[in-house]
Amino acid sequence: MIYAGKVFCDFMTQKIFINLSTELLKKLKDEIYSGILTLDMIFFNKNESGYINSIDSLFSTQTLNILSSIIQFIFAVAVVVSIDWQFMLIIAIPIPIFFIIIKKTTKVLQEQIQKSLDSSADYSGKINQSISGMENIKTHSLEESEHYSSKMMKNSKKQSNTFNGFTGAISSLNYILTVFTYILGGWIFIRGRITLGEFMAISAYVGRIYQPVFTYSSTVLILQPAIISLKRASNFFFSELYHEDNSGDIEIDSISDMKFQDVAFGYEEGKKVINDLNFSIERGSKVLLQDTNGSGKSTIIRLILGLYSVNSGKILVNGIDIKKLKRSSLVKNISYAVQKNFVFNEALKKIFCQV
Repeated sequence: MIYAGKVFCDFMTQKIFINLSTELLKKLKDEIYSGILTLDMIFFNKNESGYINSIDSLFSTQTLNILSSIIQFIFAVAVVVSIDWQFMLIIAIPIPIFFIIIKKTTKVLQEQIQKSLDSSADYSGKINQSISGMENIKTHSLEESEHYSSKMMKNSKKQSNTFNGFTGAISSLNYILTVFTYILGGWIFIRGRITLGEFMAISAYVGRIYQPVFTYSSTVLILQPAIISLKRASNFFFSELYHEDNSGDIEIDSISDMKFQDVAFGYEEGKKVINDLNFSIERGSKVLLQDTNGSGKSTIIRLILGLYSVNSGKILVNGIDIKKLKRSSLVKNISYAVQKNFVFNEALKKIFCQV
């Protein structure tokens, strides 16, 4: 009955945890997506997609197993102490040593996971770009140059080997502790300090005493990618640098004139694409921006649309600083044909309604 009750309680607690974690994960991803939509374009220039894909494992049943192992640890310690407290002191000696080893190993794992996630995210982003621009790749015979997986595979292989070595070391420690328990317990039994039943009870409960250590070690392997991904996701909520600051509250019905005053801008710090740019456009006039590739023609359009904030100078629309204008109001008065076409994965009717 006791074991049946334990199995039932484990099943129910895991079911409840799975439901709660799934709902929490859904809300968290919804918030992340909402945060993404408000980020400045600079953020997307500096980060590839795929950085938060591992966050699901943060809410796995492994988290629940830690709590369960702690409860079993307390119960097992109480049982062993009641049988022979000196035996308990001896077998408790390796516990802090194991935690120190695991903590130091975790730092190495964290660095390797970081590199693996970075290379995987870069690879995922480049694959997405390649698929989106497949026509250009094929028409220019660039297939052979579209290989980005070597770095990702190298980091992934190194991470997997470290994981393998770590789990192997933990398994070896588990076997050593089992042998040590039988030797020490057998010696105490031969000396007549404990009965055969107490020896068997100690042998059964010693595993529960070390369970938090082994559960923690396996949890480290599972949750490290999720923790790193969660740190990345925190940029969406707490990084003031990347959130749009160029959307004010002033609305306009039309655009009569637009003026650039000493505008300077660069996608990267110290590398200016536009520097001290001055010009004005009146309603009804036609302006041709003509120069070589990379001279900043598309950048000027992006600045007008409010996709980026100028590093210095001002862009005035109807004599008002563009940062003070409500961006949705600004965009409604601008028609823009993008250079890179993109079709959403939706029905045509819904796409045309969005446009």
